[in-house]
Amino acid sequence: MTGSVVAGVDIGGTNLRIGLVDRSLAVRGAKVVGSQPILGGDDPTGALLVFLRDYLAETLQPGDELAAVSLGFPSAVDGAHGVVLNTPSMPGVQGVDVPTALAGLGVPVLVDRDTNMLLRNDMRQLRLSDAPGVVFGYYIGTGLGSAFIIEGKVLAGTHGVAGELGHIPFPGVSLVCGCGNTGCAETVASGGALAREMRARHPDVAIDEAFVACADEPFIEQWIEYAAAAAATAVDIFDPMAVVVGGGVVTMRGFPRPRFEAALLRMVRKPLPANDLRVLYSQGGSLGGVVGAAIHAFAEIGLG
Repeated sequence: MTGSVVAGVDIGGTNLRIGLVDRSLAVRGAKVVGSQPILGGDDPTGALLVFLRDYLAETLQPGDELAAVSLGFPSAVDGAHGVVLNTPSMPGVQGVDVPTALAGLGVPVLVDRDTNMLLRNDMRQLRLSDAPGVVFGYYIGTGLGSAFIIEGKVLAGTHGVAGELGHIPFPGVSLVCGCGNTGCAETVASGGALAREMRARHPDVAIDEAFVACADEPFIEQWIEYAAAAAATAVDIFDPMAVVVGGGVVTMRGFPRPRFEAALLRMVRKPLPANDLRVLYSQGGSLGGVVGAAIHAFAEIGLG
């Protein structure tokens, strides 16, 4: 790999993934580390800068021209200004001007929500890049994330927080969310929620086995209902031409796709969009967010 490359960074609530991506979107030097050891301390952006410098020093090769560093955060993000506004899973990452904090890298630094990066890549992988109307990305990882691309453009909203399905209120839910509100969908329909229930009910069973070992238990059925309800809310509002479902939880062994889809179809408006709802699954793999971050960067710096 030589020529222009982007360091694509996909920061999740649990793991940080990074790789060098060239203009053909091939990835080299992929690495996965824990997010919290880097971003969970007293100086998260300082630690991130050190990590990125070390990674680039180890991974860049003669002939590589680093064009940008592009990062997806599990956060509310003002992408136009590069400010991470609020990160429920990382209390220290609030109101951070990331391009300024990482200016020492000496290249353009781009920032967006991790789900927007994932959907950019999924649109490419699923051949939806020229799709008219709305494509809805629904990502269940440590948190509950979503993204919307409308006529080819990411929906950001006034403050960069449009479509935050993880933070819609669910009546009757009294759990406190990392965002500070009570009853957010993320508290009951995310990987974090599933892990909490597994610790309480089956502490000796790994969360990766939840849908196999506990498939028929009521708490799994309730989790599916909550996850479908959040998705149905967006489907009824946006009437998308496709729903793309992804995230770490969805790749777990035994994830109940038919049960999830049945619940979703039961909840959405009849006869439409229910009778014409297209549910697809992410094909991006574990590096989808890394590639999506590079797609964003190449487009922004005029190399796409």
